[in-house]
Amino acid sequence: PLMSEGVGLYRSRDGAETWEKVNASQLFLYPKDFSVHPQDSATILVGVCDAGGGDQSGGLWRTTDAGRSWQRIGRQARQTFGGYFHPQQEGWIYMTLTEGAPGAGLWLSQDDGQTWQPFDALPFSNIQRLTFDPAHADRLYVTTFGGSIWRGPAVPQRN
Repeated sequence: PLMSEGVGLYRSRDGAETWEKVNASQLFLYPKDFSVHPQDSATILVGVCDAGGGDQSGGLWRTTDAGRSWQRIGRQARQTFGGYFHPQQEGWIYMTLTEGAPGAGLWLSQDDGQTWQPFDALPFSNIQRLTFDPAHADRLYVTTFGGSIWRGPAVPQRN
């Protein structure tokens, strides 16, 4: 069972002696994955799933002030796995969906989360994490749940 007070993202500032909840100002009942902006550690993305029973708190959440406040910047389905920053393209954010996504499981925003484009050409929708090819910033790798690993372009291809 899920904890009604929510779970979340924790950090330690003293070598793991004590821990504080980063998302204390925002209830996350079912968080999945997180990433920290490569140049700004106060900017964090957290993928959150709906907890069931009518809960619709899932989506991609962002803080730009180390967790004092949060804004949902993406919600394409009830099961958001995570959000990831492109290491070289400022303002590019990827969102992954899993467990029954009704359409694409990978989305890209090139305007810092204002609008989203689906990767419709992927042959599966249950996407988890992604990473970038260090030698080719225009290529990414995604892990899937049951669909292996996919390598492809960093922007959606149109059919």
